[in-house]
Amino acid sequence: MAVMHRINVNQIKVGTCFSAPVFFEDGTNMFLSDNKRATQYHVDALKNWPVPYLLSEGYEIAEPTVKKPAAAKPVSEVEDLEEVEDLEDVEEIEDIDSSDDLEEL
Repeated sequence: MAVMHRINVNQIKVGTCFSAPVFFEDGTNMFLSDNKRATQYHVDALKNWPVPYLLSEGYEIAEPTVKKPAAAKPVSEVEDLEEVEDLEDVEEIEDIDSSDDLEEL
């Protein structure tokens, strides 16, 4: 497990970015997500709130890391809903509007 280290609140400027989430001094509540740049809102919050320091397992980075999205399945692998029975079941569920209808199913 990585060790949390303290970050001076004066280090946070607009555009500051970290490799891991940044938490308030309690180590539970997140201040800034990983790979997200600090905005003016973040800087102002630190000026207005009595925050002695921040915590993070990460380090300051110059540029956010681009995460590749999960690969989508090819259309041929997507399950088809061609059977009329499947479609009727969905319509029955959508039509349920009271507990009496649930008992009938």
